[in-house]
Amino acid sequence: MSTFDLRSLLLPAIFILYGIGYMIMGVLNVQSYWVGSFFKVPFLFALFGVRLGRILSGILCIGGGIWFYTLLV
Repeated sequence: MSTFDLRSLLLPAIFILYGIGYMIMGVLNVQSYWVGSFFKVPFLFALFGVRLGRILSGILCIGGGIWFYTLLV
């Protein structure tokens, strides 16, 4: 990209914010149907349990947002 465009940051920002929210849900041990149905890594839940699975899924989501950002910039 030759010029800086804020629209290119929208999708990575959504992934990163979603991952942070999912990690907070794991730490507080709360459940939300809307958030839980969008991004979930089932094998993490099977290996580590629901609480740690949510935290690790959030970390993966944040990592995916950062990776996607590096592809766009």
